[in-house]
Amino acid sequence: MMILLLLIGVIGLANAFKRQVIAEGVETIEHGTALLQLGCELAQGYGIAKPLPANEIPAWLKQWKPDPSWQNMQ
Repeated sequence: MMILLLLIGVIGLANAFKRQVIAEGVETIEHGTALLQLGCELAQGYGIAKPLPANEIPAWLKQWKPDPSWQNMQ
């Protein structure tokens, strides 16, 4: 519960100052879904992609699609 309150506070503060929040360590689709529900739309972590060498990123970007449940929340 404390982490949830902290997340709500940080996201709210960022919004108040017109800043974006990037969540780090999103490990699962469920983590991403929870963050989207709280208003955090930017994230990184194994739930999105494993670390890649820089030269592999363009190909990954061309084929990657967000989880369908994420698309319905935006």
